[in-house]
Amino acid sequence: MSGIQKKVKNTMSIASKRYNIDSYILLDLDKVLDDAYSSFRPVSADYNTRKELVKNLNAMAIDIFGNISLVVFFILLSSTNIHIQ
Repeated sequence: MSGIQKKVKNTMSIASKRYNIDSYILLDLDKVLDDAYSSFRPVSADYNTRKELVKNLNAMAIDIFGNISLVVFFILLSSTNIHIQ
């Protein structure tokens, strides 16, 4: 067991004693967190959609601003209120 694992185990032990946490509740919480992570994790279709969006945004930028470098486009984009995540 690594140092980090020992520290986590010790912290969990202290927390469960201090706050009277039932280990079964922690197992349920772990399952809920795993399910939430799995449901929000991107799938390949999300990457394809994002790639298509970027391609369309690039085409729009060329239509609006002409054939300028992408650096200038992102400078213009960052000066607006549009945020791409």
